[in-house]
Amino acid sequence: MYVISLIKAQRTAGQNIAAFVLPQSRIDVELRAANVPVFYAQCRSHFHLADIRTLRQLLHKHQFEIIHSHTSTDVWPTSIATTGFRNLAHVTSVYVV
Repeated sequence: MYVISLIKAQRTAGQNIAAFVLPQSRIDVELRAANVPVFYAQCRSHFHLADIRTLRQLLHKHQFEIIHSHTSTDVWPTSIATTGFRNLAHVTSVYVV
């Protein structure tokens, strides 16, 4: 899975990185095995308010500089969650295989 290899490569390169994932997903399991910090989303829907609120709290606490969403489902809540943050870039990539 591309996103897993991307995150592992970024971690190996020394970047401060974490992932916001669904619990027990393949991404969750593989990233935890690679000692990548993970935080948990609750729902797969576009506008799950609890996930948007959680993501905003994580962004305040950890002061990430870049947030990278990877699916069309992720882009909308991430766009809402990142609204108003200065010095934070939201990048989105949708992969078609």
